[in-house]
Amino acid sequence: MHQRALLLLIAQIGLLGTVFSISAQSTTDQVLDPISTTDRLIEALIAKNGLPGVSVAIRQDGELLLAKGYGWADVANESPVTPSSSFRTASVAKVMTATALGRLASQGKLDFDLPISTYVDYLPEHLAMMTTRQLASHTSGIRHYSRGDRLRNRFYGSIEEAVGVFSRVQPQAEVGQEYAYSTHGYTLLSAVIEGASGQAYLDYMQEEIFAPLGMPHSHPDLIADPAPTDVSVYILNNGSARLVRNLSDPSYKWAGAGFRTTPTDLTQMMTAYTNGFIAPEVVEDMFRSAQLNDGTEVQVGIGWRSGFDAFGRSVIEHAGNWEGARSVIVYYPAEKLSIGLMVNARWNSAIEETAHLIAAQFLQPSTEAPNTIREEDELRAVFTNSSGEVLEFSAQLQLTGQGGRLSVDTDREFLQDLPLVYIGYGNVYAAVSTLGLLYLELGSREEEVGKLYFYQNRLTRPPLTSGPILRLKL
Repeated sequence: MHQRALLLLIAQIGLLGTVFSISAQSTTDQVLDPISTTDRLIEALIAKNGLPGVSVAIRQDGELLLAKGYGWADVANESPVTPSSSFRTASVAKVMTATALGRLASQGKLDFDLPISTYVDYLPEHLAMMTTRQLASHTSGIRHYSRGDRLRNRFYGSIEEAVGVFSRVQPQAEVGQEYAYSTHGYTLLSAVIEGASGQAYLDYMQEEIFAPLGMPHSHPDLIADPAPTDVSVYILNNGSARLVRNLSDPSYKWAGAGFRTTPTDLTQMMTAYTNGFIAPEVVEDMFRSAQLNDGTEVQVGIGWRSGFDAFGRSVIEHAGNWEGARSVIVYYPAEKLSIGLMVNARWNSAIEETAHLIAAQFLQPSTEAPNTIREEDELRAVFTNSSGEVLEFSAQLQLTGQGGRLSVDTDREFLQDLPLVYIGYGNVYAAVSTLGLLYLELGSREEEVGKLYFYQNRLTRPPLTSGPILRLKL
């Protein structure tokens, strides 16, 4: 049997749902497999952060390698997360919208560089000359949410009505002058899709994107009429999850943050970028970084952000963080692998890095688990903060085969008491923190003992070239 098919079969019959434990003994000669390692990583994340539920899917060359839920879709009723559980997309909706833009461009119905007034006839002058590319790459100058927006928690019955929320306000910058993230810009793009397609935006997404691509659990987040598969959503508070009872209505921003979906559907969506659903030349254009007027690349194309994972592989990705939702979809173009990861709580975390370290298990052959027993009680942890200030703390490190723990004596919560999980790459472990999974590379006693990295998205170069945030020394 093909190795990937075997891994999927094992996951489906539930034989590898192990829970990470720091007290586990060394497992000499045990061969690691990516699914059991993923189980350990996600179970450790749930325990560390008090996450209610997590769902993950991984697909390569169109083949589903893993689709699995962890924790609770509804905590009070102990309803488990399944691969069919629909999570709030938050801003991952933006690349669902980008997929629609790519499809229309492939059909010759949309030009990314024409003024959007070509497709929408009800815009004021200060919006009319913006282009699809400028809106999709956040270089149009249109602002993000503002206290002046008259959003209210109400349902907007049309895209034109939703555009009216912000259309009277002047842009915050000249077109192409700066990168300025804007969800309102994506509401304008939903109007462009309506004009280019001749269909209502939600109808177009269902009939021309979700249905033909095989995304059965993707739908608008209708507060008044939730789908049976919709998970409950939560706020994290001191390590526990509190239910959000009065959900914000996303009808003013369907295209920017207003859908429900599953990681399985998100990874299925990525087949559109390889099977001709979106033309190859359009895919290349969508993944290419837009430029500001001075030539600076913003590392964002038509919706998609470009960067690197910790191992230097190129990635195309987008994440979201909103009320009751943390989400990400990552695509590795060279490897044709995609990973979707979703949480039913707002979680201020490095979710892109977390997804990268989980995906790493599936991007190299399985290796033997290390037989490393190690204890370092008197380490120096040299920390460099975001301002470049260097601080020093004491630290302790214990390793026991596939696991371990790093403890740093600091008031910075994300560095305190980090469980470690070996991920099959030389001396590399995933450190399980309140920010998600962080890349930890360990050295020998004779050299630097360890280096911990924290990086974010829209990278212009591989993250390890920028140096660690924490160095462990004797």
